[in-house]
Amino acid sequence: LLLSPDLETGLFVGDVTIDVNVNQEKRSLALHSKFLNVDSLKVYRSSTEVSVAKFLEEVSLEQLIIHFDTNLTPGRYHVHIKFNGNLTRNIVGFYLSH
Repeated sequence: LLLSPDLETGLFVGDVTIDVNVNQEKRSLALHSKFLNVDSLKVYRSSTEVSVAKFLEEVSLEQLIIHFDTNLTPGRYHVHIKFNGNLTRNIVGFYLSH
């Protein structure tokens, strides 16, 4: 996880790689997400990129849903996400305090 806050503007950018173990075939993954804007998202199995059909935020569930072109088979995957957000929006998660 890498977070780079700009205390002057109240904004931040981040970069994270999340390891996911898939136990059974599935067509989508759900990750917790709240008040983040996803700039890019890639999924890998070993060093091979997996084709992502789309990703979208399900605000009411506070989730980022990743849909794939084909089923993921059991195994270990790496989800790489670049994102940004606002430090002054709400006092939730990563925020600016004076």
